[in-house]
Amino acid sequence: MSFSILSKRTLLTTLGLTLPLSLAACGGDDDDGHSHEADAGQVQADAAAGDPDAATDVTVTLNFEAMVGTEAFACSDGKAAKTYTNVGTAASEVSFKDFRFYVSEVRLIDDADNEVALTLENDGAFQLQTDADGHVALLDFEDGTGNCTDSGNSNINTSVSGTVPPGNYTGVVFELGVPFAMNHLDVATAESPLNISALYWAWAIGHKFARIDYTVIGGAAWNFHLGSTGCATEGMTSPPTEECSKPNRPIIRIENFSHETDVITLDAAAIVADSDLTTNAGMTPGCMSFSQDEPDCTPLFPNLGIDYATGACIGDCADQSIFSLAE
Repeated sequence: MSFSILSKRTLLTTLGLTLPLSLAACGGDDDDGHSHEADAGQVQADAAAGDPDAATDVTVTLNFEAMVGTEAFACSDGKAAKTYTNVGTAASEVSFKDFRFYVSEVRLIDDADNEVALTLENDGAFQLQTDADGHVALLDFEDGTGNCTDSGNSNINTSVSGTVPPGNYTGVVFELGVPFAMNHLDVATAESPLNISALYWAWAIGHKFARIDYTVIGGAAWNFHLGSTGCATEGMTSPPTEECSKPNRPIIRIENFSHETDVITLDAAAIVADSDLTTNAGMTPGCMSFSQDEPDCTPLFPNLGIDYATGACIGDCADQSIFSLAE
């Protein structure tokens, strides 16, 4: 099942290059059995040989936006914590203390439905690409103001940049989370953006893939922390050698997408659309992915496209409702 696009808008500041339509991105065969991968390999070989007409990889930028329903997210309104109304089943008024999340396994989808991996640009801050373990990027929308002063900072990042072979790209797919090979490193020695203690539990559990902390006005905190659980280790400071039993990495696939004009949104109101933020049925405030939070997490996880009991996608995560395209 394909992800249903809600709406689109043009972003004049979006960075990216117009991609030639005459070259396939990679993978796939023509009707005569001709391989696009062979084409891509020849193009790169020509480029290496100094052919001035040979195409080279192009840089693309994927822009993201944090939303709360129909309003753009902000920690403060310039003077005090910014508040939002009608959030959750109790129509709560809330402010926020944090809004950050990791994405990985980013691929563009070409017009032959091939998924082409984005090679990230290592920037020493928000993006990390390694030869062995893949890549990860941190989207950070909190700016350390308002209620975000406790765990946040002034640095923000709203985009992911990298390169792909030339092609006609019509969609994007990525995971919400940190790859297993990168998830259980020592936060004290890991490279950025995996060295942020506020987004880390322990070696045994790994990173908080998403941290969105709500505060109900006149009430208490209600936090959403997504991460892998059921990780078998010898102790909290020992990393697991096998994938955790509940990976909890939603796969987000968006069709009819242009990296040149479209903006991908994550809606904090959609995450808790089926949750009552005035109550806390589990042990910790809100849903933090663990077993003691089952009453609060069970109604929330389907909005991510995953099953709380297994940590796996429900039907390829196609019915997730938290990511869409900006209007």
